[in-house]
Amino acid sequence: MNKIYLITLLTQDHKGVLNRITSVIRRRQFDICTVAANSTELKGVTRVTFLVQGKSDIDQLIKQVYKIVEVTKVVELKTETSIMRELALVKIGLKESLKSDLLKCIDAFDGEILDAMNTHISVQIVGNPQKIDSFVNMVKSFGIITVTRSGVVALRQGL
Repeated sequence: MNKIYLITLLTQDHKGVLNRITSVIRRRQFDICTVAANSTELKGVTRVTFLVQGKSDIDQLIKQVYKIVEVTKVVELKTETSIMRELALVKIGLKESLKSDLLKCIDAFDGEILDAMNTHISVQIVGNPQKIDSFVNMVKSFGIITVTRSGVVALRQGL
């Protein structure tokens, strides 16, 4: 059975590092569900967060990733004890007869309307991946035009 794992790592800002990391993940037979990378509070350091799925041992994957010279830290975060967020931008077809129902759905998920036209509405939803999935499933019947997601970012709860 495939398990979902959340790993976050710090790397030096060098070309090709992300490619080497994803190659290790692929070779260990994990699927990458999401990846998010951005600069940190430390100059020249990037934080990369992966949500991966696989049958293999995550500890072995972490050891292999840690062998990459530019990787300075690798941590598995438990999904139950981590703060996880993802951003989704969803463009939905707009039919005047269903507009109030759609607006109720958006409000129920604390969505923010970014753009509204006669033919469509663009919404931002922020939350854990399950919240994003639930919103997307709820508004499918209205006619989704486009969905784009940022990938999961996460922090361990507490200090």
